[in-house]
Amino acid sequence: KSLRMRPANAPKPRNPTASAYPPLDASPPAGGMVLCLGVQPRLGGQEFNPGVFAQVRARRRRRPDLDIQVDGGVNSETVGKAAAAGANVLVAGSAVFGSPDPSQVIAELRTAVVAAKAEKPWRD
Repeated sequence: KSLRMRPANAPKPRNPTASAYPPLDASPPAGGMVLCLGVQPRLGGQEFNPGVFAQVRARRRRRPDLDIQVDGGVNSETVGKAAAAGANVLVAGSAVFGSPDPSQVIAELRTAVVAAKAEKPWRD
């Protein structure tokens, strides 16, 4: 923190959502961000786990001020749903760098995020 870096909490996707709460609820919080993984770490070629949307939504409701990152399997099909669930930091590596036209993919991802975030559905 003294170097202006923000620690993040990164529970495995199969861990209960509440496993991220103790360090985030501490005073002061132990992390400035929580990473929600759309796939199990270090296991390539997996399908995106849609259960991550419920984790994001629950964490966003608990901590509206928290940066919530989704990484792993983020693409044009999942990015809008992740943003709608409350994620505000999104990592789309393969979707961008594996594309023949990365700039088009980035534009599509941005459009989906803006549309999803406009309604803030995690508040429901």
